This record gives sequence, C-alpha cells and structure tokens, in this order.
Amino acid sequence: MARPVHILPRLSDEQRSLYEALKVEIRQDIRVGVEAFERASQKLLRVRDERLYREEFSTFEEFCREILSHSKTHVNRMLAAADVIRGLIAQGETVLPDNERVARELAKYPKSERLMIWKRARQIADRSRPDYRAIRKAALEIVPVREAQKIWMGELIERLRNAKRLLTISVDFSGASEESMRDVCELLVQLEKAISELSIHAGVQLDRIQKAKRSASSSPSFPE
Repeated sequence: MARPVHILPRLSDEQRSLYEALKVEIRQDIRVGVEAFERASQKLLRVRDERLYREEFSTFEEFCREILSHSKTHVNRMLAAADVIRGLIAQGETVLPDNERVARELAKYPKSERLMIWKRARQIADRSRPDYRAIRKAALEIVPVREAQKIWMGELIERLRNAKRLLTISVDFSGASEESMRDVCELLVQLEKAISELSIHAGVQLDRIQKAKRSASSSPSFPE
C-alpha cells in the first residue's frame, strides 16, 4: 500500500539560509569535541524538528546519510548522548564525558541511574577520564546483571543487522588497485574469523538454553 504524500510548505528565505548554515556548522562541530558536539546536537534537533531539510531531502534519514555520512540510527544515538550530557549538567555534575563514544555508552542505561554510573566509573578510572569500558564495569555494579545483559545484547543484534545490510551491497572490484584488494581480502578474512568465533559461542549458549528448556519440560510435577 502506497504511503500518503504529505506536501509541506516551502522554506522561507530565512529558513533556507538557516538550513544551509546549519548543515555546514553541524559537520564542523561534530569533529571538534564534546562542547561542540553539544552545539551540533541542538542544531540537528532544529533541522529535524522544523524539517528544514524538506526542500532538499524527503526524510531526515536521507539528510543524515547524504550530509553527515551517518545513518539516522547513529545520529539518534548522538542526540541521546547529548541528552546524557545535558542531564548530568542539570544534576550538578561538573566533570563530563570527554567524548561522544562515552556519552553514548552511558545513554544506554536508565536516566535515573546515569549519574550514579558516571560517578562510579570515575572512581574506577581513578585519575583518568572514564572510557566506555569503565562505564560498563560501573553499570554492572549498579544495574541488575540481567538488565545490563539485555541492553548489550540489543546493541549486538543491532550491529549485526547493520553489518548484514552493508555486506549485501553489490560491489564492483573491476577498477580496484592491488593494494585496495589486499586490504579488502585481509579484512574479510579477519571478519570471517570473528564471525566464526561469535557463531560458535552463540551456538553453544543456544544449545544450553534449549537443553535447559527440555529438561524443565520433562521434569515430573508433583501435586502440592
């Protein structure tokens, strides 16, 4: 069934000028660091919420892919990371994540527990700024293990789906150089090895789960 076509009003001259300026500034700010990253997130929200992209692109997803060279999913994670930083500031925290990767890791956990996780991660990191590993370690102490594992498993599944999409694209190697093909072959071998190891571990765990279910279903039940 075809989607209904929504005709949106054209941009005003002022909006068009704003859109062109924000496109450039967002790309610049993303490269600079957390402070600029926070500014970039505010501009991204404005482009998205006011649909300033509408004369150039049909969707925000197209804007993200063509202008930022990122998927909409990745951009949404960036916006979530910026929300984490704003939340920490609002709670009086003065030492903040020093890169977007760390803020994105913290964004995976419930808002009510982020400040506690961040403070514990800072203790774990001692005098250094916490990295994403410190965030995960701190989360294990604060968030129930089952809940934390569910979060990480969801992230893994999403990454595997994205990898599958990328690997199904049609590739023309006819014009590739020997150096490029050597890199491609090396990376594919490494990828095949990593996937094979992951597949073995996943298969073993699936087998354990299925055996446990069969054992539970075959156990005799006794009336109370």
